[in-house]
Amino acid sequence: MDATVKVRLRNRVLQVPAEDKEKYLQQGYTVYDMDGNLIAEPPTDANRLKGANAEIASLTEKLKEAAAYAETRDKENEALKAELSAAKTAMDAKDAEIASLTEKLKEAAAYAETRDKENEALKAELSAAKTAMDAKDAEIASLTEKLKEAGKAEAAAKAKASKASGKDTGNAGK
Repeated sequence: MDATVKVRLRNRVLQVPAEDKEKYLQQGYTVYDMDGNLIAEPPTDANRLKGANAEIASLTEKLKEAAAYAETRDKENEALKAELSAAKTAMDAKDAEIASLTEKLKEAAAYAETRDKENEALKAELSAAKTAMDAKDAEIASLTEKLKEAGKAEAAAKAKASKASGKDTGNAGK
């Protein structure tokens, strides 16, 4: 096809770019090549009416499809909003649970720290008590030893006294 075409409407003839021929056809022009050969005639009123009716039917169908699509999307949108709301509620509950557990963890850590300090104090007290007990054991052992020695000394003294009294008793009888 040439770069230009001739268009004619009644007695008016124009040379126009070939890409504009559809526009002129819609305005009722007949299109010819530069040699005068017929390329296309404008649609007749009956053809235009058929085309318009077909386009109306097509657009009506597309409108129905679009409406059905929009309705489906509206329902999906509502379902997603409900799901999002439920998720936000669950998230809020989880946040509250996390806050509660964090507070309990702080309390447990403080309790453990207090118990650790108490345990250290009790260990120190126990160590001091063991040391005191060891000293008392040593004192008891020392006193026991002294008591044994005193017992031996007493037994020896009694034996000596008994011997001495036996000598006195024996001497008195002579």
